[in-house]
Order: sequence, then structure tokens, then C-alpha cells
Amino acid sequence: MIDNLRNIKLRVPKCWQDKRIMRFLRKHYSGKKRTTAIAIYVTLSEMASNANSETFKSYYSQIGEMAGKSSSTIKRYCNDFIKLTILEKKNHKKGKHNLANQWSLLAYSPMRLQSGRNNDLTPNKISLNQGQNNNPDSI
Repeated sequence: MIDNLRNIKLRVPKCWQDKRIMRFLRKHYSGKKRTTAIAIYVTLSEMASNANSETFKSYYSQIGEMAGKSSSTIKRYCNDFIKLTILEKKNHKKGKHNLANQWSLLAYSPMRLQSGRNNDLTPNKISLNQGQNNNPDSI
């Protein structure tokens, strides 16, 4: 028996990702785009966890630093996530100066994910429940 297995019951900081959204990202993206999308979603989840809220403030550069990606890559994928309806963004300004954006991780919704706001990004052929157990804890 292995003595050093992690104990999820310990009271240490944790962050979690909705497995259904993770599955959706794996189906929606492939290759290097998949790894980038997952890295960014995990980073956004960690930032939400750090804020103890699904809504938090951050600059693109801060997200990029944590995810190991450029600000332009973060902008591109966050815009995709917004179109895929898994993320929401509110711009904040003080006069002419940009402040940190307010980000919100959105709840899982299979109907919203299948139709999305942009049909080019979420073709109806993607079905999250097709051939999968609907239990969110199953892999």
C-alpha cells in the first residue's frame, strides 16, 4: 500500500473544475488548443477559488502569467469561452484607464453549451451526454 496518497479531506486550499465543462472543452478543442484551453480554464478556476467566489477581478496579463500563456492567447481563449457561455466578462475603467476585468465562471448548462452564442463555435453535433454517464463524478 502506498503511504503518501493525497487526502482530500484535509483542510487545505483547493480549487475545483466542473467535470462537465472539462469534458466539453476536451470535445470542443483538439491537440495543442485543447491543452491551452484546459490550462486557461484551470487557471480561471484557481483565481475564482482564491477569491472565494465564482466572480473575481484580474487582468489578462495576470491570467497569462498563471497559465503560462501570452495575453493575446488569453484574450482569444477567453473570448471563445464567452461565446461558449462558460465565462462572462465585465470591463472596468476609471476615466480612460483600464482596470482589471471582472470575470465570472458560469454554471454548467448542456442546452446553453450545445447552442452557445455562436453556432460556429458550438456545433449541435457536440453532445455532452452522448454515451456518457450523467453522474458528474464519473470520468
